[in-house]
Amino acid sequence: MPLTEDELHLAENCFGYGRWEADHWFIGLEEGQASWEMNDFRRRAEVFRELNSKDENGLTDCREFHHGIGEKRWHTENPKTGQVDVQSTWRYLMLLLFTVKEYPKPDLLREDLKCVYQAERWGVKDNVAGETCVIELSGLPANNSTVSKERPKDVQEQLGAIVPNRIKRIRHELTDNPKRRFVVMYGITQKKNWERIAGCRLQEGVPARVGLTTFIVAKHPVAFFAKGASKDEYWIELGKKLGVESN
Repeated sequence: MPLTEDELHLAENCFGYGRWEADHWFIGLEEGQASWEMNDFRRRAEVFRELNSKDENGLTDCREFHHGIGEKRWHTENPKTGQVDVQSTWRYLMLLLFTVKEYPKPDLLREDLKCVYQAERWGVKDNVAGETCVIELSGLPANNSTVSKERPKDVQEQLGAIVPNRIKRIRHELTDNPKRRFVVMYGITQKKNWERIAGCRLQEGVPARVGLTTFIVAKHPVAFFAKGASKDEYWIELGKKLGVESN
């Protein structure tokens, strides 16, 4: 069964959140989807069409989009804890960002900072507060990697055929507005595609400067870490490397 009209629209046009002009970019494989959405993309497509109609640049405001689809956990206080729940993938990306921005080290691991930043500044389109571009290689979300891998062969082939155009668009946005920035691309399995975006050879955890932009490939934030290894320290160390290269 081929992609539905809504699925195809998201796959081709939905890139993520924030601003193409942002200083801090994060690129993943695909966005997650809550289990309660039951792999239904109609509401997401409807909200994306509405928000994207303002400028049709493929990006929306993270808060606006999630409130539109009824997902309020990431931007509204949890009454049990009194603070916003931190999304598991974004947590580590924000930890890296805080490190690059040289937040005081004693505060790096404070969850309340991530709660506030996620709710108020992560992936926003505002020209003042919008310092992040949070996008995906694939525009079609999945509840988990298993769902993604078990899609019918014809659907996977359709999605694969769309990726080159998405890479072309991402490269265009990077080169059309040259400025000093960093781009974090996470998910080792997509290394070849990350190299196509960067236009150079890449090695995990090693910053590579192309013009004014510094690229780095990282493990996926949900990747398994060996017993005794610190996932927090992994992302802090990446942030330190980028801080040296980006400043």
